[in-house]
Amino acid sequence: MPEATKTPTNEDYAYLAGLIDGEGCFVMKKISTQLQMRINIANTDYGMVKWIADYFGGCIWEQRHPKDSHRKTSYHCEIQTSFVRKNYRKIFKHLKTKKAQSQLMIEYFETIENKEHFENYSDERNRIKTKLNKLNKRGV
Repeated sequence: MPEATKTPTNEDYAYLAGLIDGEGCFVMKKISTQLQMRINIANTDYGMVKWIADYFGGCIWEQRHPKDSHRKTSYHCEIQTSFVRKNYRKIFKHLKTKKAQSQLMIEYFETIENKEHFENYSDERNRIKTKLNKLNKRGV
């Protein structure tokens, strides 16, 4: 994943937390043989998503919708887990609505620190994924 090209300020971390609360999602997905946790933020404003990638690193991808759809093209940024792991205290202290998800990400980081990083589907990671899925369920 591309690295950040700019250095964020404390105000930038607070703004990112607001974007995570409003437009973001904590997800766990299988990559190769392991579960990895990510933060994704989506918006129809490419400039905002590009700002995230510039200051916090990550990949941007475009999601187009059928031509007959009333929905605009959306842009997604997947923030580098390594960046979040090094800087989570600066980001998560500003969260308002996604504190529970951020706590699960911290628990995920502990599975990396305390165990072999490439360990296949540990019970802890599966427990974290189950809790995260419940928190991310729409309407909850």
